[in-house]
Amino acid sequence: MRIFFLVSLLWLGAVNASAQFVSANDYPMPRGHSNGLVRPGFHLESKFSFVNLGKEKHLYLTLEIQLGTALNPRAPFSYRYMLMGKEYTDQDLGKEPFQSIRLGFAEFSVLVQGPNLNRTLTYKYGVKEDLGIVPQDALLSYYACHVQGLEDVDYNGTEAVVAAIHAFEDKRKAALQQSQNTARPSVSLNTQNNSNASNTNSDPSQQKKESVANNPATQTSARPKDDFWSEKKTTAPNNSTAIPEGGRLIPEQPNHKNLPEFVRTTNGGYYHKGADGRFREVTAEEYQKAKGAQSAKNTSAAPEEKQLTAAEINAKVDKMFSDARERDAAINAKIEQFGNMMRMNFYYAEAIRNGKQNLAELSTLSGEYSSIEQLQADFNRKYSAINGQVRQLEDARNAKLNNAVSGTLNGSATEQAIGQGVALIGSIFNSAKASKEAKEAKEALRLARERQEKEIIAAKQRARVEMRGQLLKSFPNGGTPLTAHKITAPEVYMFGYVIDPASINNETAGITVSNVFSVTQYSDGTYPLKTSVTGRLKGIAQGDVVLVGFYTDKNAADQMRNSFISLAQKSELSVKQFTLKTLGGSGTGNAAAASGDFWETGKSATKTAADTTKKKDGFWNN
Repeated sequence: MRIFFLVSLLWLGAVNASAQFVSANDYPMPRGHSNGLVRPGFHLESKFSFVNLGKEKHLYLTLEIQLGTALNPRAPFSYRYMLMGKEYTDQDLGKEPFQSIRLGFAEFSVLVQGPNLNRTLTYKYGVKEDLGIVPQDALLSYYACHVQGLEDVDYNGTEAVVAAIHAFEDKRKAALQQSQNTARPSVSLNTQNNSNASNTNSDPSQQKKESVANNPATQTSARPKDDFWSEKKTTAPNNSTAIPEGGRLIPEQPNHKNLPEFVRTTNGGYYHKGADGRFREVTAEEYQKAKGAQSAKNTSAAPEEKQLTAAEINAKVDKMFSDARERDAAINAKIEQFGNMMRMNFYYAEAIRNGKQNLAELSTLSGEYSSIEQLQADFNRKYSAINGQVRQLEDARNAKLNNAVSGTLNGSATEQAIGQGVALIGSIFNSAKASKEAKEAKEALRLARERQEKEIIAAKQRARVEMRGQLLKSFPNGGTPLTAHKITAPEVYMFGYVIDPASINNETAGITVSNVFSVTQYSDGTYPLKTSVTGRLKGIAQGDVVLVGFYTDKNAADQMRNSFISLAQKSELSVKQFTLKTLGGSGTGNAAAASGDFWETGKSATKTAADTTKKKDGFWNN
């Protein structure tokens, strides 16, 4: 078995590009036709184009058809015309009548193949055929057109050929009639021109009787006084009743050529046509002997080849050239079919390769995702696209298989049946393979989503920890004004927050933020110590207390607090707020005395217990 390796308008806009294929071949006369060119030749140029109608992408086929003519043989042209089932050539009619033939109408059987497309249609001359909706990512190079045969054709300008045929037939009939008039057969074997012979020759019924002299049915009929063979016998050159050896030669008559080689008359005469074509009267013994020899010759030797006339020789030569042209056309058709098959196999192989590449891309998630929601959206899109891509891949494989089968197993009915079986089995195999590829691609996509989710969660956690750390660095622990700050304002502003360092890296963590509160100056010009303010915030929440400030402008303090809360929320910290009243006062004293913690250790000063030990009196006090 032969084995071969199994091919815009923008909302009513203009066509952007096209793909074309060109061929020039002659085709047999369509079935059922008895008038027209025997093998018309056509120059065919097929063009594909895309048309976008709204959201749909359509594929269109345009087939430019040009008839090869006597004056413009762009395609093969032969001077052969058939009228009423009879063929005439330029040898009969001359070449001039063929020069006016033009194409009126034509229909071709066309096979169009490509991704999601394997369709046979009848293309009509001058029509732009809509082949239907194709995928949005389809390319013109994916599709190919193969002209399978001529279905219908009509011509203009055939009047001259028909008139020449009628003239030719009239001339031939006249010549045939003249030939029959000059070669009318005679019923006599002798050359005497007597009235009795003339009467006999003018009687057609008598001719019929004499031409079938060997027929027993005619032997019982009445014979004239001077019959067919009696005339011969009475007018023979040798009047002797004895027949000489080798036979008595009979004078040649026009009707002799219509008689068989052996003739036996009703009056007992035996006649034999010799090698020279002339009849001789022979004896019964010679007659039987010659007849037996002829019978033996017929059974043992091949018959002598008939001499051909000039017309028969021309007819045989024409047939030989016609057969050669048909063989060449068949060979060219097979070569073209094989070439088309190989070209289509290349297109289908490209479609399969691109389909595999697209499927591999759909099986991965390589984008930059900032959230789980964005990842899930891309996953859903690719998951849905996998089914469509797998179907396109399966269609491309089936088209490639069908193209190879139609290009190889297209001969006998048995071959075609085998081809159908191969195509069926191949489509089943391709379907199973497509299901497996779809399952594998979806599983790979799911694993890719899990990897991306883990990476997003880890990246999000790193970003959260980094943002929280940066938040704390941007709002470090401050304090109240000291004497060295030389602040003369009667009050300053601060806010504070409480955060647990142990839970700051947890996914859920909280922070407690106070309002902006004022710290007023003591009468001695000092401010409450930091420890005093911090003590007021302790116990509000678990964790470390951090004071932010001081600020001499309340608006500035409010802006910083608002920024802190916004950044804390972006860091995914749960923010709680509380209100703290004004700290400090206008009374006498100073900050150190008020707090008892001059060094701001956060601890209250302890009083030294009084010494009750009785001391000795002495000059040196010892």
